[in-house]
Amino acid sequence: MLLCDVVFPQNIPPLTYRVPEELTKSVKVGQTVIAPLRGKPKRALLWQIYEAEPLRQIDEIISIDEDIPPMERHLLRLLNWACQYYLCSEGQVLRAAQFEHYWRKPKRSKPPEIKLSCPEALPLPGTLTIPQKGVIFYRSGSFQEEMAIASKLIFQVMLQKGAVLVLCPERHEAEELYVLLKEALPQEALALYHGMLTDAQKSTVIKNLLSGRTKVLVGTKSAVFLPLMDLALIIVLREHSRQYKQQEIPKLNARDIAVKRGQLQSIPVVLTSATPSTETFLNVMLKKYALKEGRGPKFHIPVSIVKKGRAHLSPTLTFEIKNSLRQRASVIVLEQKLGYGILHCRECDHTITCPRCKRAFTFHKKKGASLMCHFCATEEQAPQSCPN
Repeated sequence: MLLCDVVFPQNIPPLTYRVPEELTKSVKVGQTVIAPLRGKPKRALLWQIYEAEPLRQIDEIISIDEDIPPMERHLLRLLNWACQYYLCSEGQVLRAAQFEHYWRKPKRSKPPEIKLSCPEALPLPGTLTIPQKGVIFYRSGSFQEEMAIASKLIFQVMLQKGAVLVLCPERHEAEELYVLLKEALPQEALALYHGMLTDAQKSTVIKNLLSGRTKVLVGTKSAVFLPLMDLALIIVLREHSRQYKQQEIPKLNARDIAVKRGQLQSIPVVLTSATPSTETFLNVMLKKYALKEGRGPKFHIPVSIVKKGRAHLSPTLTFEIKNSLRQRASVIVLEQKLGYGILHCRECDHTITCPRCKRAFTFHKKKGASLMCHFCATEEQAPQSCPN
């Protein structure tokens, strides 16, 4: 007997249904099917097809929605990877992929009015070219330069009849880039997608994407799963931003998903930022990402690591503070927010640590001279002398 697993855009695992005989030759993975759920017909994504004998009586799918094109194979692999990587159900990821807007009939509505002052000209870097494959990190000097990078790459890809996905962390930044590109690109070739659009506007955008009319999609983190025909490049602006990290479950990271999507589709991914994230910086140091310097200022911050010793300030920092005070300048020394600091013995260089997680205790005077671990919330009374 031919069975299939379907995924509903809800927080439930895949459900198994029986495939009717009249649909055995036409059913395919990635199609949108209509199946009964709690006594009502609901649309779901066909996740898997296999031959097996059910142990009990199960329902069968009602029909196949022919109006919605099947989801591409690489998007199915991307959804499956996200489920395993972020330890969440298939339904949660499918809901985050905006699957509910695939079948809603779009209404004729005017595009949202965006009142922004668009810059007249941006300094475009002259030697910027589209990478052949892999991930390239472009260290820029400002968001204006990042928009210039995206604009030039978009025009190069469109000359090759390809599509581009551009992600921005904030809605107003996506709208600003949309206004900039709107002056140079045809109206039907450009689309804007973010969470503040109405359901009808979201359905219209997805319908244009599935038909292949939209070639450039500018959006926030919710646009990372959307289908683009002939996708040739993914650009992630301000990749260091925490806004790419979804706070509710599933806690997806749109930047990492964009990199994985580029890997699955064998297309280049461009990350831009003036202050790269720790993950991107490490991948650049490990030569996993290619590095391209922009017009931003080249600066290097010296770091002094103070290890064992009686002084909490390095000799270099102490010298610079004294030198600034001689010149009657102001000095700001930043300490940690909570507590007075760690208890450190100047005689034996011993630091009192938490017995559970081996992290340094923080001294709190207002809590009765107690020691508190900010990692596991363990509390102890502060000793009068060094316990070592």
